[in-house]
This record gives sequence, structure tokens and C-alpha cells, in this order.
Amino acid sequence: MSGYDHLDLLVQVHEDASIPTGASIEVAVLSDGHTPDGPSRDFFSDPIGVIVFDDSAVPDAGTLRLERVDPPLGSMLAVRVAGARAQTTGNIRIRLSIDLVMKTS
Repeated sequence: MSGYDHLDLLVQVHEDASIPTGASIEVAVLSDGHTPDGPSRDFFSDPIGVIVFDDSAVPDAGTLRLERVDPPLGSMLAVRVAGARAQTTGNIRIRLSIDLVMKTS
């Protein structure tokens, strides 16, 4: 148990992004359960909070997205940023700041 009631995942875009047709960027929060016996192994859960940027609404500089994540949060967290694109599309370009704000009631 993390000791927090919920967290806010905040993702801000810092310059106009370039996301070609059929491409996307996903920012996900996952529970991570590695132990001292296996610190080099990942024990990630399925995403518990996700923000996606895609070609349907390419974000401008200054765009801020918020995703509230409610329990269970787990004792450790990880953030994964992944891009996906069709083989025939161009490059994805985006510069982000990612913050996790842990909150108690």
C-alpha cells in the first residue's frame, strides 16, 4: 500500500507536437512490485492511469492533461512513455514534462 489516497498524473506539452496519421504517444502509470531480491527485474501491473496523444487532436505547446488515479496504487510506481506508429507514417516529435502528484485526504 502506498499510503496515498490517489495521485494525479499531469503531462504538459512544451512545444507544438508532430504526430503523423496513425501514430500515438501513451504516458502510463503502472504499479511496480520489484523486491530487494530482484531489483533488476520489472514487475509492472497493467496501466492504472493513461494519457494518450494521437493524430486526432495533435497538442499545441502549453497543452496540459490530467488523469486522476484512484487506489489501489501499490507500494511503488513506474511511468512508461511509449510511441506507436504505422510503418508508412513519419516521425513522432513531442517534448513532455510528466509529474505525479501524490495526495492524501
